[in-house]
Amino acid sequence: MVWKFVSSAMFAAQIAAFGALPGDAPQLPITGTRVVNVSTESQLQTAMGNLQNGDTILLANGTYNLSSTLYINGKNDVTIRGTNGSTNVVLVGKGMDNANFGTVEIGIWSNSTNTTIAHLTIRDTYDNEIIFNSGAQSPLVYCVRLINAGSQFIKSNPTDVNAGTGVNNGFVEYCWFEYTGSPPNDHGTGVGYFNGISAHAAQTAETNVRIVVVLSSLSCGYVAAKRAWCKSFNQTRGYGLPPLRG
Repeated sequence: MVWKFVSSAMFAAQIAAFGALPGDAPQLPITGTRVVNVSTESQLQTAMGNLQNGDTILLANGTYNLSSTLYINGKNDVTIRGTNGSTNVVLVGKGMDNANFGTVEIGIWSNSTNTTIAHLTIRDTYDNEIIFNSGAQSPLVYCVRLINAGSQFIKSNPTDVNAGTGVNNGFVEYCWFEYTGSPPNDHGTGVGYFNGISAHAAQTAETNVRIVVVLSSLSCGYVAAKRAWCKSFNQTRGYGLPPLRG
């Protein structure tokens, strides 16, 4: 794999030419069995520790330096979101090459059905910025900006590799993938793990992406997603990259 980058000046020129900005997406309605408003990182961790089925965690605008990965464990129909856009709420890890990541190896981790992550930025995690495990069927990632991931920006793990089953019916919409400089060092996972989306054994993991900017490699449907495919890439912008395959 050859890594390709664009200069900041060229990047800015391309953004101006296409009129594309992160957060350029219609606002999702704010719904939920409970809407839990948080405005500090400690309140966010408390809300995550007290999750109930159907909760919407609504983050006030600001930067949240994570003290722990956000776990959605066995609680279905949970949403973590900002109000609108993708740049107003920023969840920050310890650094994509910082091996002293403590309890913030990943940004958001879920094994729960109908997880929605929307209207925010996740950045600077040593491992994945979003990971869906086997119970996380039908996830939605909507209007999310993902920056400087130490491994795949979004990863879904298989339920049963031999049976070819994984996290199905996933959607990634209006998202932005970016390295602000060079890609991460090899953390021992090997070449090919610094990519956009790896949907292992997923059968209907669709990406209906309107705006995607990637300053490294974007892979969906040809690295690890043997049964997944990418959809509606006619409006995708992959600056500095060869055309998408498959």
